Amino acid sequence: MTPPSSDPTYLSAVSRSVFASMTAVDPQAIWLMQGWLFFSDTAFWKPAQIQALLHGVPLGRMIVLDLFAETEPIFSYTKSFYGQPFIWCMLQNFGGNSGFFGTVESINSGPFKALHFPNSTLVGIGMTPEGIEQNPVTYELMSELAWRKEPVNLSKWASLYAVRRYGSTQENLTAAWRLLFASVYNCTVPHYRNHNHSPLVHRPSFHMNTAIWYDPADLYKAWKLIIEAAPSLMSKELSGTTLSM
Repeated sequence: MTPPSSDPTYLSAVSRSVFASMTAVDPQAIWLMQGWLFFSDTAFWKPAQIQALLHGVPLGRMIVLDLFAETEPIFSYTKSFYGQPFIWCMLQNFGGNSGFFGTVESINSGPFKALHFPNSTLVGIGMTPEGIEQNPVTYELMSELAWRKEPVNLSKWASLYAVRRYGSTQENLTAAWRLLFASVYNCTVPHYRNHNHSPLVHRPSFHMNTAIWYDPADLYKAWKLIIEAAPSLMSKELSGTTLSM
């Protein structure tokens, strides 16, 4: 919903009034607000309007979720939300779409860029997917970063992930996951949203297209490597769906 006025004075008054209602009930209230509106309606939310809305609330009494920060970080062009604390969030999935997808390079580096941003007000990292039960590796990577002081070596991390997942140090498996991390799980297309246009999950139609941000040959190679390793894994208890990627 777009506010009826873009006047900064009006926008500050709105957020001030909302916060006053909150503190009337709980004097220690902290407003947790999604920052999605600043991204979804950039025609309205210019710097003056964003700052006005955020500064209607005392600094530190609002926490903003930078909701889609792995692809569309807002903190970087709002001077860390003009002083309000924020949480760097990985959205990863829109609408519960099923299909291979990831932005591992951005996920790996993004939280640390936010942490070291000039006058950073970062207070945490989080995950805000619209659906789960897909691409568990991206969530595992994101979760691990909470314990890290710097980005991980993605090639090494992918290899160790394969060992944890399959209980095997077979080179086929580690090589397969390194391929996946360098291709289908590493979308670097600017402003790309994972809405998954794959024909496999669409209603039947004669007019279909699909977005591919990777070389399909890499996915086929990874699949072949995992299939070749399958016979030796039949007696093992695997983490996740058997032989799923």
